[in-house]
Amino acid sequence: MTDEAVYLRQIRQRPEDLPLRLAYAEWLENQPIPSAGSKARYLRNWCELAAIHLTDINSYTALAERLEKARSEHSEEWLAAVD
Repeated sequence: MTDEAVYLRQIRQRPEDLPLRLAYAEWLENQPIPSAGSKARYLRNWCELAAIHLTDINSYTALAERLEKARSEHSEEWLAAVD
């Protein structure tokens, strides 16, 4: 099993684990995979969105819009594992 497959399996098992998602993002940033940087940014934005208190609606809305736009850059299979 590849390191990426291990991260994705763990994320599916513990979707609320933000530090795990951030560790995966950091791992991605060190990989020579063309989409790695974009995936890492997506994960960091996802974690930021999850941590924003809903009383900060402007930040929440802006970040949610960025994530929705970024979804088109990634496969449905990958998104299903991390969303």
